[in-house]
Amino acid sequence: MRLENSFLSIISVGLLVAGNMVGVGILGLPVETGVAGFFPAVIAMVVACCAMSYSAVVLSREAIVEKQEEFNFPSLFQKYLGSWGKWIATGANMIVLYGLLVAYLAAGSTIIAELLNSDSPWVLKGAVLGLFVILSSLALGGMAIVRRCNAVLIITMWGVFIVIICIASKHVQFFHLKYENWKMDLFALPILFTAFLFHNIIPNICHHLKWDMKSIGLAIGIGISAGFLMNFLWIMVAIGDMPLHVIDDALRNNLPATVPMTKLLNSGVFVAAATLFSIIAIVTSYISNGLGLMGFVTDLVNNTFKVKSRPLIIAVTFLPPLLIALINPDIFLKAIDIVGGVGIVILFGILPAIITFKKPGSIKFKIFSVFCLLVFILALLCVILKITGVVKTG
Repeated sequence: MRLENSFLSIISVGLLVAGNMVGVGILGLPVETGVAGFFPAVIAMVVACCAMSYSAVVLSREAIVEKQEEFNFPSLFQKYLGSWGKWIATGANMIVLYGLLVAYLAAGSTIIAELLNSDSPWVLKGAVLGLFVILSSLALGGMAIVRRCNAVLIITMWGVFIVIICIASKHVQFFHLKYENWKMDLFALPILFTAFLFHNIIPNICHHLKWDMKSIGLAIGIGISAGFLMNFLWIMVAIGDMPLHVIDDALRNNLPATVPMTKLLNSGVFVAAATLFSIIAIVTSYISNGLGLMGFVTDLVNNTFKVKSRPLIIAVTFLPPLLIALINPDIFLKAIDIVGGVGIVILFGILPAIITFKKPGSIKFKIFSVFCLLVFILALLCVILKITGVVKTG
C-alpha cells in the first residue's frame, strides 16, 4: 500500500508525538519505577508501551471514521456505550486534565524550592502561587507563544536531555541496576502510562496525515519508539545513579527524580541542564493541557449548563488545581498516580478496549485487547490499593 503522505511529514508528526510524551511523567519515572528495580521497570515499560500503542490504534481508527479535526472522546464513547459512557469518559478526562495541572504546579514548586535551598512550607506555597500566575498567564495567551517557539523548545529540550544523560551516565553504579523487587512492578504502571500519553493529539495527527491509517500508524510508531528510548535511557542512568534509600526517600517525599540527583551528582552543569529541561517540559505541557482543559470546561459550561461567562470558565479551569497544590504542595507523585492509574486507564485504556469488543475485527486483535484490558484493570486496582493505604510503596 502506498503512503499518502511524504516521509518528512510522517517524521515531523512522529517527533510531535514524542514531544507530547515529555512532561511531568518523565520527571517522576525513575522514582516510581526505581523501587521495583531497573530490569522489572524495563519489562513494565514494554507492557505499558504496548498497551498505550494499542489504545492509540483503536482511537486513531475511530477518528478516521469520523474525519473530524475537533474529535471529541466523550462523544465517541457515547456513540458506543450510551450516555453512561459519555459521562464516565468526561469524568476520566477531568481527572487527567486537572490532575496534570496539579502535578505541574507541584513539581515546578518543588524544583524552585530546591534551587532556593529551602524546605519551608511557605516557600513551597509561594513557589506554587508564583508558578501558577506565570503559567496560567501564558496559557491564557494561547498556543501562539508555544507555536512560535516550538522548534526551538523541542531542539533545546532534546539537547539538554542529551547533556543530562551524558553527565549522569558517568556516575552509574552497575550494582544499583541489579536490584529487583517484582512485587512493586505493577505499581509503576500508572506513571508509565502517563509517560506514554499523547492520545489527546490523535485527532490532530489524523487530520494532518489526511486520515491515512498507514501513515498515522508509522508516525505513532516513530514517536512511541523515540519516547521509549528517551524513557529507557533516563531510568537507566537515574536508577544507576541513585542508591535505593535515596529512591525510597524521594518516593516518600513526592520528589521529581532531578531533585535527589542534583544533590548526588554535585555538578553545576547538571543542575542547570536538569532545571532547564524541567522548566521547558512543565511550561509547554501546562500551556497545552491548560488550553485543553479550558476548551473542555467551555464546552461543558456553555453547552451543558447553558452559561456563557469567560471569567467563570477561567476560574473553573485554573482555580481548582491551584487550591489543591496550595493545600498539598508535595502531591506531585500522588497526582501522577491518580492521573495515570485512574484517568488515563479509564479514558485511554478500559473504554477503548470495550469498543474493540463491540466492533467486528480480527481474533488476534481481540485477544491482544484482552491482554491490554487486564493490564489497565491491574493498574487501576494498584492505584486503589495505594490511595487507600493498603499497600505502601515508599
